Amino acid sequence: MTQELPETSAEMPQPRTRVVGLDALRGGAVFLVVFHHVLVFLGGNWFQVPAWLATVNWALGFARMPTLLLLSGFLAQGIMKASRGRIFWRCANLAWLVLLWTPVVLLSKSTGETIGLPDILREMARPNTELWFLWALVVLAFIPIVVRAGVSRYVLLAVFFALSTALWSDYLRPSFFAAEQIGRYGMYFVVGCLFLDDRAMKALHRRSAAYGVALPLIGLALHLAKAGGGGSLTYALLSIPEALCFALGAVALVSAIPADYLVRTPIARLGRNTLPVYVCHIPVIMGLTLIDLSAPDAFSPLAALTAAVVVTMICLAFQRIANAWGLAFLFHVPRRLQARVNGWVEHRWAR
Repeated sequence: MTQELPETSAEMPQPRTRVVGLDALRGGAVFLVVFHHVLVFLGGNWFQVPAWLATVNWALGFARMPTLLLLSGFLAQGIMKASRGRIFWRCANLAWLVLLWTPVVLLSKSTGETIGLPDILREMARPNTELWFLWALVVLAFIPIVVRAGVSRYVLLAVFFALSTALWSDYLRPSFFAAEQIGRYGMYFVVGCLFLDDRAMKALHRRSAAYGVALPLIGLALHLAKAGGGGSLTYALLSIPEALCFALGAVALVSAIPADYLVRTPIARLGRNTLPVYVCHIPVIMGLTLIDLSAPDAFSPLAALTAAVVVTMICLAFQRIANAWGLAFLFHVPRRLQARVNGWVEHRWAR
């Protein structure tokens, strides 16, 4: 099993150019997640966060998670015709990561309070930490089963669009973070999984430059149109297509970059190995908060970026050390456990 977020390039029967481009885009999205958390947790200690940088980070939020969910949905197309056993193992691997890393994240973020077993179990059932994304992928992985059961993809799109609208307009207020995030961004997974087919991707690739410029401009126009209307229905109805325009525009832009160039870039290599960065970066960042650097009054433009790069490199180095020391189970279900129950799963879930 490839050590990355559960979607792998091997699951995608797409041309090499498109695979490399999406790897780079996914790597960029995950790096922006790390950058965001570096600003949140290290800002004020390692460096100052000026107002303009906070605004840029806030603006990137409209494209960061929608793009990641859109790509996750597209890369999940490989399981659309898979057996239920394979879907089960996909979910089991994600659930294993949630089980393993939830205590680590909770303990790393604790500020002196005691973290007990009830707190850990509650967090696993109702995630409020940054691991919500893995929990969301467990839930969204069942979409292929729902579609094969006869539910129209348009019905699913309408349901998730309604959920997203209700959440962006504050008509719904879920009691835990993961449910809120699935409601807000699940629609982009549905679009990527059920609508961003090979024909749509070829259209984006054929006119990549035009779409890469036009779609972000449309997204910017929608963003300006909704300014000052937070919490309203109009704000919600404009926010959803705005994020979709930015996400699809990013896909079009990377498809315009030659694959031979992209394949050599660190960001594309990161896109093929995102899992250790996603699950490890919060404990690493929280560990770095213990180092008091007494941030200077002046802001260095490269300070936050350098910190994000350092965190990413530490996460990747930890994965290499874990694999070398026989601790690969930190990033996927242990092989022996998988082999023991695989026969039972395939027998029960063969269809």
